[in-house]
Amino acid sequence: MAHNAPQINGHAPSQKRPRRIAMDQISPGVHHATIDLTNCYHAGASLNKLVRHVWLSGKNLVVVADQIEAGSAPQATYCWHGDPAASWWFDGGWGLIALGDARLWFTCNQGRLSGENLQQLPGSRGHLSLVYEIDTAAGVVWWVFALATDRPDIQPDREARQIRVFEQTFRL
Repeated sequence: MAHNAPQINGHAPSQKRPRRIAMDQISPGVHHATIDLTNCYHAGASLNKLVRHVWLSGKNLVVVADQIEAGSAPQATYCWHGDPAASWWFDGGWGLIALGDARLWFTCNQGRLSGENLQQLPGSRGHLSLVYEIDTAAGVVWWVFALATDRPDIQPDREARQIRVFEQTFRL
């Protein structure tokens, strides 16, 4: 499994060749970074482009958008890890990881997360990981991670060019 970047067509990133495109402060408390990960993948991934956008808003919200263009039938497999002592729960297509008083809600706009996506990876020390495969034909995969008591409401647009969370809009 790849860590922090998706597998594309079964290939994990195998080279450390990211290219920073932008790093800026959008507004007070909202930071944005754009990184081109294309050259991190072997040619066998048939990847034309993978550009990752990450927004950090305050101390409670991270939004990730991956712009993916690949050869034929592009598939992306994501693997997100949880603390070994954390509890997992799924509700309405969202995942929840609870540890102590902290509640981390997370989702992907292109599907509905469920307990079927939860795995203990071979060789792990007992922690669980969410493994989620997505058909990337839409071109953009959005992930939302929110430290919140209640599950937030998100509104992605039809073209997948922006998403709204906690009254904030994130745009490509």
